[in-house]
Amino acid sequence: VMAASLPRAEPIDTARLRLTPMDVADVGELFEVLDDVRLHRFTGGRPDTLAELQRRVEGWSSQRSPDGEHAWCNWVIRLDDDIIGTVQATVRARTPADEPAASLGWVVGSDHQGCGYAKEAALGLAGWLKGLGTQRLEATISPGHEASEKVACAAGLRATDEVVDGEIVWRSVESAPDAG
Repeated sequence: VMAASLPRAEPIDTARLRLTPMDVADVGELFEVLDDVRLHRFTGGRPDTLAELQRRVEGWSSQRSPDGEHAWCNWVIRLDDDIIGTVQATVRARTPADEPAASLGWVVGSDHQGCGYAKEAALGLAGWLKGLGTQRLEATISPGHEASEKVACAAGLRATDEVVDGEIVWRSVESAPDAG
């Protein structure tokens, strides 16, 4: 019953970009964008191999977590017809006790950074989610990652005091807990 209330990724158009649901057919072109150590400067780790990326995208293709409690919505960001990055939303199933919530993520290839594409894609994604009734948005961002902090601010998120796996939790202002 809960899984039925979870969204499925659908195309989202912004002024310059088209976000299309990620598909296994995108893996080759996506690999060319993501196979870049510079993208791991703040997050650590290394780029996926082609086989690892293939498995990851295949896992996401159901758009559901294995337990059915989360929607895994993943898009490729297209500029004209070229893939330049990804955005994602992990949407938690609604329960009677809480409002729907989504964790956002974004990556734009190094060659396309600094042009406002991550901001535009994140705003498009946030607008789509809010249109579905998901008002509580959050993201985790590595300390000092100013570009991602600017994207989060543009999407209406503000830094909290929470830290998860070394990253700061950013949350939508309208859902921030009362400080008083």
